[in-house]
Amino acid sequence: MFGPEFEEHFIRVKFGDEGGTSYRHHWEVENSKFLAKQVGTILNEATQLLGRLRRTRSELVWETSVESSTAQQGMGHACLKHPSVDLVPNEIEVINDVEAETQVLDGGLKPQKLVWTDGQGTISPDLADEIWVMHHKNRPKRVKDKAETEEVRPRAYQLIRVRPSMEKFDSGGPHPLRIEVSEAFNRPSPMYLNRSGFRMVLAEYLSLTTRNRPLIMILDTLGVKHSTFIKLQEEAMETAQAALDHPDSFATLMEMYELGKAFELPNLLRRLSRYNLQDLHNRDPFFRKLSCFSLYHAKRELKFHARIPVPGSWEVVGVADEHNQLGDGEIFGSSGFQTVHPGDVQLVTAVGKPEAASPYAIENLANTVIFSVKGKRPLAACLGGGDLDGDLYYLITNPELHPPKYEIPAWNDEYETHTLDRDSTITDIVDFVIEYMIHDTLGLIEVNHLRLADQRPEGVLDADCIRYAKLYSEATDYPETGKAITIDDMPKPKDIPDWDCPESSNPNNGDYYESTRALGALFRAVQLGDPEPGPLEDPVDREDFIRNALQEKVFDILNSHGVQPGDSEFFHRLFASFSCELKYQCAIHGIPQSVNSSLTEEEVVIGTILGKTTATNESQKRRDLMERLAKQSQDLVQQIKCEILGDRSALSPQEQLARAWTCLDVGWEITGANKFGRNSFFLVAFTSVLDLLHELDNAEHEESF
Repeated sequence: MFGPEFEEHFIRVKFGDEGGTSYRHHWEVENSKFLAKQVGTILNEATQLLGRLRRTRSELVWETSVESSTAQQGMGHACLKHPSVDLVPNEIEVINDVEAETQVLDGGLKPQKLVWTDGQGTISPDLADEIWVMHHKNRPKRVKDKAETEEVRPRAYQLIRVRPSMEKFDSGGPHPLRIEVSEAFNRPSPMYLNRSGFRMVLAEYLSLTTRNRPLIMILDTLGVKHSTFIKLQEEAMETAQAALDHPDSFATLMEMYELGKAFELPNLLRRLSRYNLQDLHNRDPFFRKLSCFSLYHAKRELKFHARIPVPGSWEVVGVADEHNQLGDGEIFGSSGFQTVHPGDVQLVTAVGKPEAASPYAIENLANTVIFSVKGKRPLAACLGGGDLDGDLYYLITNPELHPPKYEIPAWNDEYETHTLDRDSTITDIVDFVIEYMIHDTLGLIEVNHLRLADQRPEGVLDADCIRYAKLYSEATDYPETGKAITIDDMPKPKDIPDWDCPESSNPNNGDYYESTRALGALFRAVQLGDPEPGPLEDPVDREDFIRNALQEKVFDILNSHGVQPGDSEFFHRLFASFSCELKYQCAIHGIPQSVNSSLTEEEVVIGTILGKTTATNESQKRRDLMERLAKQSQDLVQQIKCEILGDRSALSPQEQLARAWTCLDVGWEITGANKFGRNSFFLVAFTSVLDLLHELDNAEHEESF
């Protein structure tokens, strides 16, 4: 939104209770006056001092000392921190949406507009290529990055077409016509069944769904057998358990649950076998603990979140059929969002490989699902109110997950955005922040919907569950529409199923009942056990093992290029700095209520938090902490790697290898000294060495052809 010169003008503020969790709706407490006084007073005084405020979805508030006029002019600007593509006015064209009017029966007939291209425009190939190259310039350097070798062609024909449905707000005033990439869908993501659900279409050959809603409960209600879910979970357990047997299996597990990314652990594990180092995985105490902690994380995700991978199924972005090739109820799938209402699951026909004459045989829209623009209703809108502005959908090839019956999709009401008949002020924004905190009941609606569905004979088809599903849709749109909702008159489940107990509680202590639904069976089928590994039968001496495998190769490379190892003193100082920062990361990312809340070195490397939650609403807090931990750990590792390798534009790969090997030598010295952070520092140095050996081996291989 602002350029890099404004980076120091922002502070980040979070409001929460004593435990650090966000304020939540409470059935027996009237919290509007408390929030108005406790939060409103602080925000009003702060904005008078700093000048501007913006609320984010996680109730994190940004304030800035930039003058209000500057802030208002900046609305709509993209962040200027990274290279962007600028356009001129004649390179932008406005085109119409594919839309129609219909009549909806809701206490009488009322008109509703249907938009098949909601949130989607088009772009010329030349401009897409230029954006792609610029986007890759923002990424960390990789060996032989294809985008770095591509040349941007002259703008012979560059055009972007936008539709009215893409317009969110008018920033007012002149500003650069700059394109920024919000997200790149360069590969499909694996699909997971989830207690918390997702958006879904079921096809004759493919299932298509979305994420972040109670999918398992819907499929259970619609007739999918419990044995299908159990089988998938058992397969996931076998995959997770295999992580203890081989480094490649360990890497697969980490990729499956997005672990170890900050320390680039999956890549490191896959390179061990190449250099005859695979025994490190199960004979080195540090690596063994990493694999056992990762296994525990995976089992916990299965037990408490039913996060079950579905083989052969993928999460992809949805787009419209611009060429009008598909019929009603058809999709193209190359390689869904929220599911609460039972009609969020639909059956469609997946068209196979496009014919040679089809535009889609020429335009390779990989990692997408293409929706038809024909029919009675846009298919994306049938899936939890989805659209085409980046919403993700699941392609499912497992026929056992296709239910024997389907429900009519819900109609999502159109709401007009709450507007004022005057210019808004900072006070208006503060009032909305407080109002949002009072009515932010999205999580509570989801919990109550699931609990009721578990207890009612009709499951998600129960009338109260349908009401909760409608409220969920309205609550999701609340930040955009400003239309607050209330749940005070909704039924509150009094009993809690065993699958919804906190991690620190005993589900058999009488406070929870044994659920007969699929979620209950899945929950009880997983036994967590102790994350700590047992003693190793044949431990390896890490230094001797790696020296025997690599030292001769490394020194042959260095000697052949006249390069000598560097001074170790610099890397001792680098470790001291790394250790201090790592201690800080461990201290601030633990769950305060848990015993020994400070994280271990292994937790930071993996990117998990093993501390048990004491309340169900703490799961989101842990996810937030893990997300922040991953980001800060990645920044730390990249900074340390840059220091290890030096100026890569000035140093040869062999000179960088000499620095990395010297750092690895220091890593072995401090390992013997038993200093905190020694293992993770060794890991960064070891990864740097293997990366450079891999780069040099590839270069030698290419030169031989």
